[in-house]
Amino acid sequence: MSKNKTILSFNDYCRKRIALSKSFVFYRLPYSNEVQGIEAEASLTLKKFDPQLKGFLFHPFDAKKQIIEFIPGAAQTFLIEDQAPAGKLILSEISSEKPSFITNEEEYKTQFEHYREAFARGEIKKAILSRIKLIETNSIDIHNTFLKLLKSYPEAYIYCYYSITAGLWIGASPEKFVLLKNNTLETTALAGTKTEEESWGSKEEEEQAIVTQFIEESLSDLEDIETSAPETIKAGNLYHIKANIKAKYTADTDIPALINKLHPTPAVGGFPKEAALRLIASTEKHDRAYYSGFAGPVNINESTHLFVNLRCAKIFKNGLGLFVGGGLTAASHLEKEWKETENKAKTLIQVLS
Repeated sequence: MSKNKTILSFNDYCRKRIALSKSFVFYRLPYSNEVQGIEAEASLTLKKFDPQLKGFLFHPFDAKKQIIEFIPGAAQTFLIEDQAPAGKLILSEISSEKPSFITNEEEYKTQFEHYREAFARGEIKKAILSRIKLIETNSIDIHNTFLKLLKSYPEAYIYCYYSITAGLWIGASPEKFVLLKNNTLETTALAGTKTEEESWGSKEEEEQAIVTQFIEESLSDLEDIETSAPETIKAGNLYHIKANIKAKYTADTDIPALINKLHPTPAVGGFPKEAALRLIASTEKHDRAYYSGFAGPVNINESTHLFVNLRCAKIFKNGLGLFVGGGLTAASHLEKEWKETENKAKTLIQVLS
């Protein structure tokens, strides 16, 4: 792997690559000091996750609606200069698309009530309600935004992804989906959200327990399953409850089938899984696209490291679409859940401001 390929202006780099419709991704793993990048003439379209490929996977929330993308190639280590020359990216030059639907507080209330009716009927224990928050602007300094994410969230997976079909995305996710290394699968049951001033309640603890139970059942065919005790972690300006889960797999394990079984976990979909997905599809009016899907390097440095695509934004013609959501249960309160989505949006807003 070649070292320290320098980018003087990430804005210029993105502008030139996008003008040529050439795919690229830059990412930094949690608690790492290195920015890795993969460049390609174009991204591949996959029918399903292929663990034999080498490169970067960008998987949507619903593979029936959006394509599974893959940027093939070996990763290089990049150095992005601290100070970029002047000149932002003009959004209309990199996207002609507008968000499919912007959920205001009144619409969110209507959707919340739809979920509450499903809980009252006993159909569902938990389901995620998400929305797009649009930050209207005509330009973005992607160079300094990316650098600020790297410095502000050392515990997160940071990325910037572009393809002609998916568009330009940027994010800082606190949630590991799957790590595959040395015949060991590691994943995280992450759920529940609070600010520093708040305390954990039974609703948040139940949320996290549902995710843990689902993952353990999904991995039941593997060996040596271990689940850590739940702990509180900090992710940006918020706190979550997390349990680490790992298990052993063999050469005969069908990894793509296992991935499909796990995704989407109740942390981004709901439980029971199929009923929750039907409720989401009948309620949310926006297109989740790659939000709450998963992404990461495949067969890089002898491991595959996939993360849930949370705390992310897509670059639209008329602004930055911040994708945020929260888990609802029968114990949820409207005002608190709306505020939670606002707090999650601050992860990117604080960097963009």
